[in-house]
Formats: sequence, structure tokens, C-alpha cells
Amino acid sequence: MPKATKPDKRWVQTTISFAGSSLKATPPSTPAIPSKRLFRPFSEDKTPIRPMKLAGYENLDYSCADDASLTTTGELADDPIEDSDMASQDMNLAEAEDAQNWQENDSTVQTRLTMSPDAHVLRLSTKDPLEAKPAARPGIVGRDEGQDSRPSEPVPFQRYFLFEFPGATSVGNRDAWDSDHVRLPCSPKNVQKTGDGGPTFARWDIIRCALQSDLSSFPQLKEAILSYNPFFADRWDLRGLKTVLSDMTTPESDPYRDLIPGIANLALRLPRLCPEPIPLLRQGMNVAITLSQMQIASLLANAFFCTFPRRNDPRTTSEYGSFPSINLAPLFAPNRHRRSRSQLEKLKGILLYFKRVLVNPPTGSVTFHRQYLAECELPDWEKLHHPLSKIDVLTTGTIEDAGIGMLQVDFANKVIGGGVYGYGCVQEEIRFIVTTELLVARLFTERLAPRESLIVTGAERYTDYRGYSDTFEIVGYHADATPRDALGRRQTEITAIDAFHFSPNNKLMQYKRKAIQRELTKAYVGFRRSPASCFDMSVPVATGNWGCGAFNGDPELKSVIQLLACTAVNRQMAYFTFGDADLARRLEVWQEELVGAGVTAGQLYASVMSYCDDVIKHRVNDQPPGLSVFDYLRMKLGG
Repeated sequence: MPKATKPDKRWVQTTISFAGSSLKATPPSTPAIPSKRLFRPFSEDKTPIRPMKLAGYENLDYSCADDASLTTTGELADDPIEDSDMASQDMNLAEAEDAQNWQENDSTVQTRLTMSPDAHVLRLSTKDPLEAKPAARPGIVGRDEGQDSRPSEPVPFQRYFLFEFPGATSVGNRDAWDSDHVRLPCSPKNVQKTGDGGPTFARWDIIRCALQSDLSSFPQLKEAILSYNPFFADRWDLRGLKTVLSDMTTPESDPYRDLIPGIANLALRLPRLCPEPIPLLRQGMNVAITLSQMQIASLLANAFFCTFPRRNDPRTTSEYGSFPSINLAPLFAPNRHRRSRSQLEKLKGILLYFKRVLVNPPTGSVTFHRQYLAECELPDWEKLHHPLSKIDVLTTGTIEDAGIGMLQVDFANKVIGGGVYGYGCVQEEIRFIVTTELLVARLFTERLAPRESLIVTGAERYTDYRGYSDTFEIVGYHADATPRDALGRRQTEITAIDAFHFSPNNKLMQYKRKAIQRELTKAYVGFRRSPASCFDMSVPVATGNWGCGAFNGDPELKSVIQLLACTAVNRQMAYFTFGDADLARRLEVWQEELVGAGVTAGQLYASVMSYCDDVIKHRVNDQPPGLSVFDYLRMKLGG
């Protein structure tokens, strides 16, 4: 058999079905090879994005033209692939042994991400991330708890607006493929190669071809996702996604006919919605970035289709080992615990978010501020002479429902979002599902260090729920009526602070001075007003049993620590006991006695620190302390 001639360099190979059968499968000069399928780099002028003439979506305006200050109209601009080393030799991508040789190539590719001359430049920013990089991270030795080697001087606050708003200055279209920015799937430097000397592939072209193919059934959806994730063809189990989509199928609505193609189109808008590099919020940075809600929706749509490069390796030694996962593949797995549907319910909540965004595109923005404080910015606690802040104790209600207009505390994991992609389904995971835009923080937020918090302003709530943990269930849409500020942000502010995890066999460590100081510092950083806040004044803090539950914290000690932090930043505190009437009663009695005695923050701090010396060290045979934190403080300070 004569050897097949090499294809023209403008052509690359794939095993996935090409969208639009009218295009030829091979160049005219290349003989057809049954085991290989060739396609030309994607071009919208030849294969436009599939129009959304689907059930219930005929009249939707996906460009959000009603708010030109936040989004843009028109089709996606073509990203031409120049002649480089594309398709330098034949290869059968369907062969498993060849698929194992796929590697992500970080070498320079002679291509540019371009936009049509009349394209509306979406990005307007007060900072240029490429000319003025995010705050440097000097002195970082390690990233483990307790190794907080950070600059001793305050880090200047920097703010990045990555969406268009009136009065800003355009910085043009840019791309960044480095360790300081998110590696976007649409970057021309996002390429894959087939070993030494093999052809190099523009991964975004493969993604676009896959997402424009026929996705009308689960096997086709699975094939599309795995086509640009060949390493995981035998590792990812997507049956959970199949179950949820089947549950959502009704005679009136088929998610494969309307929802899935809508999410695909949303993902493909990424180059136009996010043409500017997104800075990574690394440890030691004091930086806020603001994204439009449609930018967030497009980023999350790409997370749904698992397109983000270098984000599937769970090892801590990988490039993003100190970041949360962002691609949703772990959430697509079937429920391992038959008694619980919580994982499937989380996926259902995300799909309902996409459905809402497609039907009614949001027009606001969301700010993510990684707040870092140097050691010199922390208060001298013993010298605080402020009277204690007022505590409003509530036994019913939740922080997200009853804490409107307050700084709402997310009982966070230091890896933001915690187990939201796994089997975790407690306070933080539930909040990230019902306020779905919080999930995008996992894309760019490195795990939190001891003197850091993440403050999110403007996130919208999309779904209602009932239950907790194994009984968690999405019950429908939520109509968020929270007012917006001048930037279009919902006036909802959430602070993510991670408590220390004390093992069940070592709970008494939390009473040591070092542990108390650590938690107090964390609460202070989280409660301190962000320069990017949507509120003009220091509103109350809505919190509760932070770090108790699975982290084995003492609710009495944690409430005292949070009260000290609130007092230091001049905020009142709304404390939710989540149905614990006994804790509510004890907290109210304790507060009344200390306030009546005129106790100051400095006096309370000194007494809390002495609890370890006076009570914990005098235990007998490792028994629990005979005097609780509240009883000790009442005895010491209550007169």
C-alpha cells in the first residue's frame, strides 16, 4: 500500500466528530485514511456557532445587549492558527498507547489571539496585569500551616477590573501564559504535542470542535469531554452526570436539547468575554479582582466541560498543587454512598444555575479580594481598651437567609470551597452551590495562609435548599432581590476564613496560646473591612459555630474569639447557633455579665489566654476541662 502523503500544515488531526458535515474531512490532495480523521483549524466564518433555536431558547439574547457596559455582541472572533509545526506527521489519536504520550507543551507557539477589527473590546481595567504584575511574594519559604514566612511590611492593596464599565481605559487584547495568571483554555499557547517530534495541537481548536459537535446524548457528551482530556478516558467516571441529566429530563424539557448546548455556547464565548489575563491570587498578595457575572458564567461553563489546562493533577507537587480543583470532573462521579444524594444534588444546583443564566443573563459583577495583613498590622490585643461589641444571638435561621446586609462568614477550608467537588456537604460546600458564582474563586485562589482571608462581594444566590450533609437537597430557584451597588454588585459580602483542624484525639490543643492567637488573627483578617467593600460602613458580622463540627472546635471558645475580633474592627456580631438553644442561652447570660462589668477587649483577651494555664494544665488523666470557657471567664471577669 502506498504511503499516505502528509497533510498540509494548516490541518491537524483528531478522532472527534467535526461540527458541520459540509466541511471536507481531508484536504483534496490527501488520500482518505480510514483510521485517521483530519480537520482544519476552526473558523467561525465557515462553521458559525450553532444558533440556539431550541426548545424554550428561541428568543434569548446570549450577548446581553441590554447592558453594553458589561458584555458584548457579535460572534466569537476567529483565532487563526499560523503555519508552525502543526500536523508534522500522521498519528492515530484513537490508539491508547499514543494517547498516553500526550503532554501539555509550554513552549512558545507562533500564534496570536486576534479579534475582528470591528470587535467591541470588552476589557477595561485600571491596572495592566502584564505591565504591573500582582504584588510580589517576597520571603516565601513554605506554604504549610505555621510556615507563614511573609513580608514584615504591609502589602499595598491592588485592584483589577477585568470587565468593561463606564470611565475606564481599555488596555487592549492580551494573553498571558505564566505562573502569575490563570492559564486560560483559549490561550494560543495552550497546546498539546505527541511526544518528541510529534505534531503539536492547538487545544482550543479541539475544544471548540468538540463543543460544537452533536451533544444530544450522554455518550456524545462524554466523548466530547474526553476528546481533549485523553489521559482521563479510563479514569473519569461520569455516570453521576448522566444520572442528574436523566432526572432533569421531562417531556417538556430535554437538557441534551437545550441546556447542554447552551452551556457549550457559553463556554465558547470565553475569548470574547475574558480577553484579559486573570491574575492568580497567591499567598502574600493583597489584591482584588472584579469580574462580570457573564465572565464568571463562561469560566464556569469551561469548568463544566473540564477545559482548564494543568488543573486535573491532584498531587500537591503539581503546578497547581496549592490551588483547588476547578474542572468539574470529580463531581460527575456517581454517588458512592447510597444513603445520600448530596453529591448529585450539588451537581443539580450547578445545572440550575446555568439554566437561569441562559434564560436571564445577569448584568452585574463580583469582586474577589484576597486580604493579607502583615504582622505589624495586627492589633496589640492586651492594649485594646474598647468595650465589647454587642452580640445578637439567634437560634433559628441561617447566615445566608437572615444575614442580609451583614458581612457573612463562610466557615471555609484553607483550600477554598473545601469538599464542594467531593462528598463534603456542610456550611461552606452548601454556600458554594447555592451561590454558584463563588465556585470561580477556585480557579485563581491559592490556599489560604494564617494571616489571609478571601472576601467576595456581589455574588448572587441562585437556588434554595433544605437539609444538611446527607439530607441536603436542592428545592428550586431562589429570587435574589438584594440591591446592587454602583458596580452592579449584589450588596452581599462573604468572608472566607479557615479555622484550624484539631484532631479528635487532640482537641485540647485549641486552648493553647499559640492556637488561640492563630484563630484570633484569622478572624481579625476576615472581619476587617475590605477596601473593595460594597458597604460604606462596618456592618455587623453574621457568624456562628466557626470551626466546630468536623474541625472539633469548642463553640464557647470560638464565640469568644470572634467577639474579640469584632470588637477590634468595630463591628457588632450576629451569632447563629443553628438550633442549639442551650448554647444561645449560655452565650446571652455570659455576654450580659461581662458587659455589665464593663470588661474591655484587652481584659477579655488576657483572661482567655490564661485559661490554658489555670484550667487546662491542671486536668487529671487527660480528662476534659472541669471548667468551661464561659464559666471561667464569668468567674474571672464577672465581678
